[in-house]
Amino acid sequence: MMGIAELIDYAPPVAADYVTRIVSIAGGVGGKPCACGTRLRVRDVLEYLAGGDSVDELLLAFPSISRGDVLACLAFAADHSDYPVLAAAE
Repeated sequence: MMGIAELIDYAPPVAADYVTRIVSIAGGVGGKPCACGTRLRVRDVLEYLAGGDSVDELLLAFPSISRGDVLACLAFAADHSDYPVLAAAE
């Protein structure tokens, strides 16, 4: 178990180079981010996982993606879920 000091310096591992695995192409699936070489959107992967499907079930249903692609979708979503919060004027 990590102590507080280790947690402060801890940076979670990120799926290797999601930038090479996730692409957005104008005209392809509405320009939405997809697993490279497929029409499977990052959002689709997240929805399947949130719906209870396992990574193995996704790989069986979509043979064109790899486990690395699924991890890249998660890393992409994590990286893009942080947004600035503005304080309301008093």
